[in-house]
Amino acid sequence: MMTRWKGVCLAVLVLAGCSVTTAQMENVKIFDFFGKNGIPKTEDDITDFATLSEDLVGNLPNSFTICSSVFLAQKLGKWTYFQLLTTDGDPWFQIHDRSDEIKQFHTTGFVVNGISKQQHTEFQPLLINSWDHTCVGVNTETGEVTSVRQGHVMNDEILSEFKNSTLKPKSLKGNLIVGKGEGPGLEWVSIPMQIGNVNVYSSKLSTEDMKSITNGTQCGEDGDYLAWSKSQWTIEGEISKVVEVEKRELCNMKHSSRYIHGKQTNEELRQTCEKLGKSKMHLPKNPEHSNKVLQFFKDTVLEIVDGEYKEFPGECNSYHISAFDTMEADGWINQNTEKQMDYFEWIPGQPNSKNQRCATQQPTLKFGPGKTWYDTSCDKRTCVVCENEARPIFQIRGLCKESKLSKVFTPNNDGEKGYLGYTGFATCYIKYNSSSFQWNVMKYGEREKWTWATSSATRETALIGTHDWVIFNDSRQCSTEFEFHTRLALTSCNETEFTCNDGICIEMNNRCDGRVDCLDESDEVDCEIVVAKPSYNKGMNPSPKNKRKKANIVISVRMKVILGIDEIEQSFRVSYQLTSKWKDPRLTYHNLKKNSNLNVLSQKEQSSIWTPTLVLVNTQASETINQDKDTLTKVIANANYSHTVSDMTNVQNIFIFEGEENHLEMSRALETVFICNYNMALYPFDTQTCTMDFLLTVVSDDFCFLENGGLIYNGPTELTQYFIKDKYMIEITIDGQKGVKVYFILGRRLLSNTLTVYLPTFLLNIIGHLTVYFKPYFFEAIITVNLTVMLVLTTMFISVSKSLPMTSYVKMIDIWLLFNLVVPFVEVVLQTYIEYLRGKIEEKKEMNHHGKTVVVGTATKIAP
Repeated sequence: MMTRWKGVCLAVLVLAGCSVTTAQMENVKIFDFFGKNGIPKTEDDITDFATLSEDLVGNLPNSFTICSSVFLAQKLGKWTYFQLLTTDGDPWFQIHDRSDEIKQFHTTGFVVNGISKQQHTEFQPLLINSWDHTCVGVNTETGEVTSVRQGHVMNDEILSEFKNSTLKPKSLKGNLIVGKGEGPGLEWVSIPMQIGNVNVYSSKLSTEDMKSITNGTQCGEDGDYLAWSKSQWTIEGEISKVVEVEKRELCNMKHSSRYIHGKQTNEELRQTCEKLGKSKMHLPKNPEHSNKVLQFFKDTVLEIVDGEYKEFPGECNSYHISAFDTMEADGWINQNTEKQMDYFEWIPGQPNSKNQRCATQQPTLKFGPGKTWYDTSCDKRTCVVCENEARPIFQIRGLCKESKLSKVFTPNNDGEKGYLGYTGFATCYIKYNSSSFQWNVMKYGEREKWTWATSSATRETALIGTHDWVIFNDSRQCSTEFEFHTRLALTSCNETEFTCNDGICIEMNNRCDGRVDCLDESDEVDCEIVVAKPSYNKGMNPSPKNKRKKANIVISVRMKVILGIDEIEQSFRVSYQLTSKWKDPRLTYHNLKKNSNLNVLSQKEQSSIWTPTLVLVNTQASETINQDKDTLTKVIANANYSHTVSDMTNVQNIFIFEGEENHLEMSRALETVFICNYNMALYPFDTQTCTMDFLLTVVSDDFCFLENGGLIYNGPTELTQYFIKDKYMIEITIDGQKGVKVYFILGRRLLSNTLTVYLPTFLLNIIGHLTVYFKPYFFEAIITVNLTVMLVLTTMFISVSKSLPMTSYVKMIDIWLLFNLVVPFVEVVLQTYIEYLRGKIEEKKEMNHHGKTVVVGTATKIAP
């Protein structure tokens, strides 16, 4: 059912050579060449076109501008806006469109004097089922050519073919043609279209004027050389006719659209509108808006019976609108904006139920203008009018590149009973067949080679989303079978969105993020990240694309804490996280997130790829670290988040990241005892250096090398016996291999040894030395004190020695303790000798013995 024009001309032109004057008709009249599809092989095959039959001026200036408007329900690869002939009737100049269904763009090109000119053109997004406006300004003296399309400058250059050209026709009569064109690489082109609004200006308009005509306020205005509203044309063809189009629709630069679908509940219909290119459920804004949609609904899905609009049996006669009763002070709100409504069209006595919180609009009610609403249950299954400020573009994902079926569509309500269907890019359409309860996809061509497909998806789904399809007689490169089954997705989602199985679009960043965003939860299915080619061998080391280079493995260490230092066992125990980072050009990754914690590989994926094995050289058994169940492996997306997007042959939209540009990162928490050779010679004034030595296995060393990724220490710097003076990580040769070594420089705190060794020994010797100043009477006490000091010092010496590793060299603390032992020993020897000499002089002497005075005689006396 066509709804693009207000009405059809009373007299449909069926005879070739008939003439019509557009000035005789109201509004904007358009030539309708809808009918045959395809690309004719010769000029004689083209039967539908129009030729200007009168040029009132008859003197086309050297500078001129031609503007026209074209509506295409389908887009072939190339088609023509208009063609100019020379005075002799030979092709001189034409402007054509060149479209690409897969890349979804179209651009503008020229054919001049039989030479195709398509370079230096801008590309614009693909539009289907939309009015397309173009202006071309030419100066045949300077050769300047400017083309503007939909407000965008497509060409602005000098073409030598136009400079001082003598081929320009003097009159446009019989030399200006719309509806066909010819040129090298184009063949003769004639496709179903509506064309009109052809105006010629007697100068090369400015770029700004052409922009305004093609996408602004001057759209639809007559030209000063040839005015469309007054021009006379000869229409050729058996299916050509003249139709009326409202100027508002002709100049609808926003390409807004409306679609009807049903029968579903309010919520289901809201979702359907969302699937239709993010359309919104209709809600009247004012009487004009309401009346326009009411008429659209009646013209589209109702039939006229006895002069009145009636619904088809079993079909809709009303539609849900985006109104909802909150049952609160806000009352009725617009569900699209969640704001309070200020416009209503309730019929008398409505709304009247607190249990019916949705609203329906019914065009066939007879309560008078502005009285078409009544409240209803939100579960009522009826229709909806979806409105969109743009014209949604749908794509079929999953077809092979060589498929004969179109891959790009736009929705319409041209199906039986106004059912929602789709018009394809290249003369292919999709309609629902209520008799067979299936969707049919047809593409016209030669009668015996037509291709079609079917899907048993229900009508309520609108075929949007992923469904099972059956394709017949497609390209042999797609399948050698006449009939084959496949799974395809019809979607309006763009390249940054993922299509849920039910057709809802979500942002790709929400795909496989651990949170369900699709109602059918399909966004958390098939979340594999790693893709390896069949030739991938996890046992082989990754090699850069430059085969002469080695792959670098960046390792970094995050130290948690030094758990223990054992000088006796010559070891130190540390808790740390070891991270290895590398690139594997043999792999690709799907749908990476900027947050790398969302790119963690499953155990199955981890075990399927190559991972580096590191050797901890300075451990007792040269331990190795490789991938296991305790290892966490993830992919880090590149800083620019650069990626490619899967082509249309994939059912799902996939962000593809190359292994050459994105790092794999493997990390594991470890607790390891490393060998550390402590040098105790200067103890306790010593500084110790302990290391963590990392190497690759001998097998990997020929293909990879370790690179310093940095050291982070999160533990305390003050340890039990030591403090960390310095720490660093360097690349160094270890046992003939290039490896990485982590250094910890440990300094010993002196306070503990000062308080427990040096101060006590010093005080003991002071005490022992003070006895020297005792009177000879206390000789026994002098000896006892010094011997006690020696005994204590000896005990300390043994204790300290046992707490330190046995070495073949003498430690500094040993020298100190030995020195302190010698001091009381010397004191005892000297005091003993002094007492001996005293006995030689004195006959008797008094001494303290256990607190009592005793007199001791001497055997001999030395003369004075």
